Formats: sequence, C-alpha cells, structure tokens
Amino acid sequence: MTGKTHWVVGITTALCVLQPTNLKEWGIGVGAAMVGSVISDIDVHSSHSQKILNWVTKIAVVAALVLAIVEYKFHIGILQAFSEEDGIFRVFVGLFAFLLMCIVGKNSPHRSFTHSFLGWAILSGIVYFISPLAAPYFAVAMLSHILLDLLNRRKVRLLYPLKKGVCFSVCKSDGVINQLLLNVGTAAFLFVSVFLLAIK
Repeated sequence: MTGKTHWVVGITTALCVLQPTNLKEWGIGVGAAMVGSVISDIDVHSSHSQKILNWVTKIAVVAALVLAIVEYKFHIGILQAFSEEDGIFRVFVGLFAFLLMCIVGKNSPHRSFTHSFLGWAILSGIVYFISPLAAPYFAVAMLSHILLDLLNRRKVRLLYPLKKGVCFSVCKSDGVINQLLLNVGTAAFLFVSVFLLAIK
C-alpha cells in the first residue's frame, strides 16, 4: 500500500479500536498513530531511501506541530500529560532509543525488522516508555501497516530474524484495492473523529 493509505488506515484503525475519551487523548492518539502507521517503511532500500526517511521524519514533525497548535489554541493538557506522566528525562531517553531502533530499521532489508512482530514489540515498548497514553495508538497503527503489507505480493518477514516470509498476493501496493482503502479510510476517519468527539 502507499504511504497515504497506510497513514489513513492506521489512524482510523487506532481510533476505532481505542476510542479516545476526550480531545486530549484524541490529539495524542492521532499524533502517535500518524508515526506508527508509516514507521515500518523506514526500511525501504532504493535510490529514494533517504526520501522515505525524510518523509517519515516529516510525518513525525507534522504530528508534533499539530499537537502543539491544538494545545496552544485549546489548552487541553497535552504538554501537561507528557510532563506529569513521563518526565522530561524519560521522554529524551525514549526518543534516543526510538532513534536508534529507526537506524537499525533503516539498515535492515525491506519488510524485515520493521515489519516483524519483534520490531513492532520493541518500537511499541519504547513508545510506551515515552508515553503510556500514546503507545496503544502507535502499536495499533503500526500493526495495521504490517497486516496491510501482507496483502501485497512481496513477502513480509513477520518472524524476523527468521528468513521465511509471508504474503497473500491479493493486490498491488498501488492498485485498485489501495485506492479503495484510501477513500474508505478517509471517510471513516472523518466520521469516527466527529462521532467520538461529539459524544464525549
């Protein structure tokens, strides 16, 4: 699937599964899911691998900016949640560990470490160390990426470091099913966000 599809499906899946109870949790959840939904593709090896890394970094920056703007305009307590529940030192240690794992992922074969249950567990655990509130959203979104990639024709090494991979060969990564998931996911994101925020 394309990056946009992973992004939309990952965020929407995380919101549907975890159902944030207030605007603060929705903001943190969407931000964490934005990163989780695309972090797996940090391992893309091609002449555009640097572009992919930059794209994933931009997603993280956009997520941080959106959260900062929401916090500034509505004062919903996002920054307070990070400082109270986690502490600045813990956040920095966690971000350093996350960066190290991203470097490991970037230097691994495509659809191996960052598309495996091992990579998913390690990265989700690091996010939990940084923020227990953000971690479930990150984990669900990253898992959605891995599961979507199983539909393609290139094998995913779910049990990395084992060599054997799995794929269902249902569709191309940029074909009709990808476009359908993108369109349905976008509509579902809008509906779910309005529904969740309206009833809280």
